[in-house]
Amino acid sequence: KSTRSIESNLLVDPARFHFFCLILYYVISIGFPVVSYLNLLDQLAFW
Repeated sequence: KSTRSIESNLLVDPARFHFFCLILYYVISIGFPVVSYLNLLDQLAFW
């Protein structure tokens, strides 16, 4: 049982890690232009 649980953990953890990295990549690639665009709007509003 212990070896099987370790194998299942090794199978689950890399997939979860890859999924987390994929979400992080999409959040950065989508969120960064939005934040920079909002900062640009703030600078234009201050003018």
